[in-house]
Amino acid sequence: MKMRKLGLSVAAAALSVSAVAAAASAQNVIDFENGQIEPYCSMKTNDGGDLSEISVVDFNGSKQLRVEVKDVTKSPKVQFWINESVGEDHVSDIAKVTCEVTVASQDGSTPPGWIGGDLGSESLDGQVTLPWTDTQWEGGEYTESVAATVNVEHKWLLPSKAPKNGMKDITMLLQMWANGNGVPVYLYIDNIKFLDKEGNALDIVGYEGAEAPAEAAAEDEAAPAEEAAAVEETADEEAAPADDTAEEAAPAAAEEAAPAAAEEAAPAAEAPAATTPAKTGNTAPAAIAAVMGIAAAAAFVARKK
Repeated sequence: MKMRKLGLSVAAAALSVSAVAAAASAQNVIDFENGQIEPYCSMKTNDGGDLSEISVVDFNGSKQLRVEVKDVTKSPKVQFWINESVGEDHVSDIAKVTCEVTVASQDGSTPPGWIGGDLGSESLDGQVTLPWTDTQWEGGEYTESVAATVNVEHKWLLPSKAPKNGMKDITMLLQMWANGNGVPVYLYIDNIKFLDKEGNALDIVGYEGAEAPAEAAAEDEAAPAEEAAAVEETADEEAAPADDTAEEAAPAAAEEAAPAAAEEAAPAAEAPAATTPAKTGNTAPAAIAAVMGIAAAAAFVARKK
């Protein structure tokens, strides 16, 4: 019976810590799966840009930001807010910004033709704190109503022109040139990432991923816990005839097991401290290591008994 309770406790602890670790893991891409737009994206319309409307819709098998162009003679301009996305303390860490862009005709049949634009950085704090730099992109001529997805990126080659901590209202501006053939189009944007110089995606502040995957993960974690409980229960039933003998030997076994268990548990308890990433604050690896340490110590005590 004691072994069964021990197995259930370890399984429950593993499940609880796994859930906490998953919650602590931050999202590092703006993928719009949760329908959230603000405060990460907005339209820029005060400098002649098109009065486009933005919304999150299902497109090409995922949720994406849709820009509905109202006037084909004007350029839609979408802003990615850097400070709000990565946090004030990580602006200097950004080396490159990437996203995916797809253009489709609004009538669903007319090809949009040649498409292109640029992605650049600027400051909107009323001062020229960040010089304008941009990278142009293009999709070429298209003969289908839905153009192929284009991977758009911008990186700063000169440190003097890159965004830095302390700068306010820094944005990335994604533009699509006015459509010369007069076809009304939708501009779809997905998977916005802010990468550091090693190519790692920075965490998005306050951005919560879609709820469905999190629930599925919780169900997956629950299954091993149930299996562990079943195994321990079987072991308990097989060991039942020996209960009387075990009770007589319990004091001596406990005295022998305590020092050894302490020696086994000490290294496992020390290991997780070095596994916590300092940059993103992701505590998942440390939490998982802690559970492994607890499970190892518990298993050792069980064997001694």
